[in-house]
Amino acid sequence: MGKLQFIQDTVTQLDSLYVIAKDQATSEPVTSKNGKQKSKGKDDSPSISEGPPPVFPMTQSATLEDGSIVNKRVKPLTYSLMSWLKNYMGLPDSIDISDDENHAQLEISLDDDYEFKCYFNTDEIAGIIGFYIYHFDDLVPEEKVAEIKELILSKNIEHVTGQVQLIASSTSAQAVRYYHGVCVKGIASEDPDYCGEFQISPQLYQNMFEQGLEIMNSF
Repeated sequence: MGKLQFIQDTVTQLDSLYVIAKDQATSEPVTSKNGKQKSKGKDDSPSISEGPPPVFPMTQSATLEDGSIVNKRVKPLTYSLMSWLKNYMGLPDSIDISDDENHAQLEISLDDDYEFKCYFNTDEIAGIIGFYIYHFDDLVPEEKVAEIKELILSKNIEHVTGQVQLIASSTSAQAVRYYHGVCVKGIASEDPDYCGEFQISPQLYQNMFEQGLEIMNSF
């Protein structure tokens, strides 16, 4: 686990992408497993130093394999996640929104000597934002599970936010996962057409992302 320093380097590289991306339009087409997706909105992408980017009405359009187009509203928690992805990370929209528009998932892969997969999940009804980091390369063999559990317990006591967990894998070995959940129910507007100031700052996602990587890097 001490070899996970590359994660911090990846964050630095992703942050540098913002300098290039901030002058580009916030709407970029992306391809997902359901077809081509694109988000519609203004073309202005202010710098982070100017505060959170302005809120604008947004929908996500998906072109399915049969050629039909499905438009989905981007609700408050997912909207803030999308703003973080574009304006803080400088990355295009790659968020999968559920058919009922109440749940969304974003996957970010970090590949180097190790494979990390990071996920943000939003639940608009419960007001829950969940962040997960999965480490799949170094699975914990069955004979080491008890030892690693003791290590995880001692480490989790030190963590102010989030926790490291052991989860079942496709084999008898177990995988290491980081999880951090935040409840923001009642903070964001429940109006699906809300387009006022940010009520869930994109900085929240940035904090969760950085803290999670720091903890996994120190494990």
